[in-house]
Amino acid sequence: MEKYTKLLIVVIVVALTLAAAWFDRTSITPDESSEIVAQNPVAPDVTFTLLDGGTLKLHSLAGHKVLLHFWASWCAPCRAEFSGLLTRIQHDPDHPILLAVSGDVNAEDAKRFLVPYQHDFKTLFENGSVIVADDPHHDIIEGVFQTFQYPETIVINPDLTMREKIVGTIEK
Repeated sequence: MEKYTKLLIVVIVVALTLAAAWFDRTSITPDESSEIVAQNPVAPDVTFTLLDGGTLKLHSLAGHKVLLHFWASWCAPCRAEFSGLLTRIQHDPDHPILLAVSGDVNAEDAKRFLVPYQHDFKTLFENGSVIVADDPHHDIIEGVFQTFQYPETIVINPDLTMREKIVGTIEK
């Protein structure tokens, strides 16, 4: 009897693990992305608190392609992706702005995370191609943009329409 109980527990654990993996998707299909964008075609004019203490209104970036990127220093996929994002904007002929919004509760964690990138991609940080904001209470991340999983990126066109929402790492 004990043998069957252990087997039943193993089967239940495996089933729950598979169910969790099935429902924990890290990307969305183009149809879902279009539906999300169609629900709110113009990016809301929120004001971000910058990591250096200043503020930035999202609509002040009109005229630029913006990659609104939500991340956290403790997020392994975010860590793996960040260098590639910087390389991508460095070589993009459209000269997009990366607005990287940290979900870290402690701003010092985000600042430590950024140190090597600020050195390796110094020009991008200095010329305004990379802007880093902080949302420790997730008022904007979750409250406005409905982001609950990192990383996530919303591509915003120069006319401030939201073109695409990418949940998970950018692989393009």
